[in-house]
Amino acid sequence: MGARKPPRQVSASTQIRARAGRVFSAFLEPELLQQWWGPRRALVEPRKGGVWALAWGDSAQGYQYVVSGVIRSLLPERRLLIDPLVYFNAERAVLGPMRLSIALREKGGARESPCASRAMARGRTGSGITG
Repeated sequence: MGARKPPRQVSASTQIRARAGRVFSAFLEPELLQQWWGPRRALVEPRKGGVWALAWGDSAQGYQYVVSGVIRSLLPERRLLIDPLVYFNAERAVLGPMRLSIALREKGGARESPCASRAMARGRTGSGITG
């Protein structure tokens, strides 16, 4: 048997001109998520163990894109962990399960909030069940 490959990671960070609380709310309030990311539908239960789901591109056949996960950790205005997270695209293979981690900190008073996120995929990607 070969050595097990480490999970793939994607990291990104950005600086947002807003208070950390406002940025944090944009991940948890469906209305703000819709303004920011543009999903057609959003369901968020802002608590540990809560559902975090977004859907885009609705039609008579259903949604074209869906991302869904479970909130594992929630530290207001500081950290959000969604794990597992799965992304479905009607035209591509399933992506996930993966982990989405959002960390916030305020910089320069309360005017700018660096936002760092990291997604780590576990298992395989494909159209079947992964683990």
